[in-house]
Amino acid sequence: MYSYIIGVITEVHENYIVLENNKIGYKIFITDFFRDSVSAFDEYKVYTEFIEREDASILYGFSSQKERELFNLLTNVTSIGPKYAMNILSTMTVDECKTAIISDDIKILTQAPGVGKKTASRIILELKEKIEKDFIPSETPIHKDVKKSNDSEFAREALLQLGYFKNDVDAFIESTDISDLSIEDIMKKAMKSLDSSR
Repeated sequence: MYSYIIGVITEVHENYIVLENNKIGYKIFITDFFRDSVSAFDEYKVYTEFIEREDASILYGFSSQKERELFNLLTNVTSIGPKYAMNILSTMTVDECKTAIISDDIKILTQAPGVGKKTASRIILELKEKIEKDFIPSETPIHKDVKKSNDSEFAREALLQLGYFKNDVDAFIESTDISDLSIEDIMKKAMKSLDSSR
């Protein structure tokens, strides 16, 4: 129904935000990671997935397309609904989840609330082959604090000044190896990637 919504976050709650666009406030359920990265009264591009049930119509929001894509993969697993998918994505990052699946790491997956060994095994069984096709595990721990170079910070600020959205820029910087690139090369690579996702 909606691919994404661009607007100003007017409220931040424990598991949802209110995003105002054209004088309409959208209640959007988000992951813990996304919630911790946003600030009220700033403008964001929120990737969305609309799910309609018999008793409710719910809008889920994500900081990136790859987070939404993994949400959709998880909800297609037998007995995994949106709630459990959001629990998983609130417990581990997209790369951590994918790495756990392709390495048969049941222990990591069961850290998510409501996900037991049987459910984790089912996730691995149904998604491992799909994820292995195009996923390259990170060589460094996802949560490791890495000091950003001055070049990457300069490029980040320049991209924001050019009108790109903070969550898109941050997602690009976090997922791309730019350690050996010049500012010019970072900008070219970022703009090509960000423009293709618009």
